[in-house]
Amino acid sequence: MNFAKGYFGRHKFISMLFILCLCFSAGFFGAYFYNNTQTAKANTAKGNETVETDQPVVKVSAAAKFIYIRKYAKSQTVNIEEKDPPETLINADENAVAIAMSEWKLESFTADRITFSKEIDSYSPGTFKVSTIVKDKEELICVYEYDINGNESLKETFDTPVAVFDEAEAAKLREGIIVIGESALNKTLENYAE
Repeated sequence: MNFAKGYFGRHKFISMLFILCLCFSAGFFGAYFYNNTQTAKANTAKGNETVETDQPVVKVSAAAKFIYIRKYAKSQTVNIEEKDPPETLINADENAVAIAMSEWKLESFTADRITFSKEIDSYSPGTFKVSTIVKDKEELICVYEYDINGNESLKETFDTPVAVFDEAEAAKLREGIIVIGESALNKTLENYAE
């Protein structure tokens, strides 16, 4: 008993110092890991999660090709177009390209090939609509065409009045008759235009 009392008495200061250092270290590391966990959770909640990597950042090369895929819902067709990148996007990274081309969905990104897609709720180029237009208070036969962005524009107006057709045919024309290709358009116009 004297040995224990004497041993702990002499080494009481060293023992207390050791316990104090141990508690301080545990508290420091606990607070450090807790703080980093909370910061990571906050960044993830905000969508600011950053991933550090040793890989170099991929940038658009001068020889890159931009691939544009347009999917036309009404004609159920796809148009694929390949172009050189805009000068302003050469050497841009994936994030900068995504921001600059925000009207497109970025499908894939490499230094030499960047692919975008877009859904268009219209008809594709090469699609025509035989319909009607009022000109000088007279309803006439006309043809509309669709461009690469699905926009409709007047292609041609004919001198054929809609009044010469029975009501069922006139209703079809007012609704618009969709045809694909120049040959189908010419065949349809044989029935309606002079």
